[in-house]
Amino acid sequence: VDRWTLLMSSSRVSDSFLAGCVSGCVSRSVIEPLDVLKIRFQLQYEPVRKASLSSKYRGSLQALQLISKEEGYRALWKGMLVGQMLYALYNSVQFSVYEIIKGNISLGHPHGAHLVGFVSGSAAGGVATAVCHPLDLMRTRFIGQGEPKTYPNIYKAVISIHAEQGLRSFYKGLTPAMICIIPQTGFYFGFHSFFSYVWSDVLFSKEFHCKWRTFISGAMAGIASKTLMLPFDMTKKRLEVPYCTNYCK
Repeated sequence: VDRWTLLMSSSRVSDSFLAGCVSGCVSRSVIEPLDVLKIRFQLQYEPVRKASLSSKYRGSLQALQLISKEEGYRALWKGMLVGQMLYALYNSVQFSVYEIIKGNISLGHPHGAHLVGFVSGSAAGGVATAVCHPLDLMRTRFIGQGEPKTYPNIYKAVISIHAEQGLRSFYKGLTPAMICIIPQTGFYFGFHSFFSYVWSDVLFSKEFHCKWRTFISGAMAGIASKTLMLPFDMTKKRLEVPYCTNYCK
């Protein structure tokens, strides 16, 4: 029985690893332009408002048009290769660690699943962030750079960043990243568990199954967790790009 349980557990972790890899690549391909906008806004010191004449980016539509005009529409997918590597690895590690920890924690409380989701998600997010931070830093710099490019390709980016402070350069902004992602991931899985519970046990009967439950619960959990921790994410982005020449101007 123990061997069978171990086999099923290993299979579940492998499935989570593969599912996280595929879902990360597909989802980031679709929303990459929005992430480019978010990072450009975060790296800009001036306020993102229409009334601010000194700001380069004053709104989402204006920023999309300006980036496309100055750098071409392909700039909306800057850092795509590094981003795919980042999110494939990040989601794979995150979901695998989440399944491992969740499978070894149990609480007798009726709503203990929400707390288990939070604890497991926090640990999974912390491990995934520590593993993937160098890729996140490179992606931020690829997206933030204008024309002419400071980093024309991954190889030159690695060499240039390493020349700053050695390996430590790849972990700039790791502290706020950990402060941000550990509770954020915990909130995400906790909120997801809570919203799924509300959907199945409060709004609808347990016999009612809807294919949109996972999508809606995930979307609401993502919005809630991201909103709570956004200030730390902005701090991380500013530390990852320690200067603004060819970035914010």
